[in-house]
Amino acid sequence: MPRGLSLSTRGVLSGTPTKAGIYLFSITVTDSSNPAQTATATYTVTIRLGISPSTLPAATVNAAYTKTLSVAGGTAPYMWALKTGQLPPGLSLSTGGVVSGTPTKAGTYTFTLAVADSSSPANTGSASYTVKVAK
Repeated sequence: MPRGLSLSTRGVLSGTPTKAGIYLFSITVTDSSNPAQTATATYTVTIRLGISPSTLPAATVNAAYTKTLSVAGGTAPYMWALKTGQLPPGLSLSTGGVVSGTPTKAGTYTFTLAVADSSSPANTGSASYTVKVAK
């Protein structure tokens, strides 16, 4: 079972996972009849990398912009990439997770950023953002 999660006697899986990865585990339940009846089921849970912040600040045309993203879980170093959409013109994303530059065009830009850690196989995560660039 993923670290940080627990299973109650009522069958509720809860908690805060502490490590990204794919976890395969079995749960067995036994009733109170005599003789007791049991059943076992196998589950797979995927814990993705956590990305912060959840939102990015607004930007202004011709004003320097920088925001560093961070990751919870997984194994450093991390590799960042633009997954979908478009960053505001003038901004770029470094492979280290820094969005920076000087926006050149006003508008609203929606994009998704993806991150992978250095595990093999890699743990991944992604986050969608909307950045408004004012004149």
